[in-house]
Amino acid sequence: MRFCETEHLDIALDADANTVSVDRSRASADPRADGGCAVATGAFDDLADRPAVRVLVDGSVVEIFTSAGRSVTTRVYPTQVPPWTIQAPARALVWQLGRTVTTEAVPGHR
Repeated sequence: MRFCETEHLDIALDADANTVSVDRSRASADPRADGGCAVATGAFDDLADRPAVRVLVDGSVVEIFTSAGRSVTTRVYPTQVPPWTIQAPARALVWQLGRTVTTEAVPGHR
């Protein structure tokens, strides 16, 4: 997931090691942001009737769910505002969800 030229979040699938790793070390140029890497082991279930991974992005929250029921949830703090770019294999399915909630002023309230 690319936020700008210098900021990106790397999500790597390793079928041989049966792992998914999420590397936040380059996700933000802000020195206060937490870097590091999270790894989910036993990540894939070849018999499962679902994709190897599903990645959900909601603002600064990134959640990865694997076919074996493992999950990794992290926050990222890029200095670049959206829109961001998803880089994925050609077979990947990508959905962009619209707003599901709208706000409106309540009469008599600020």
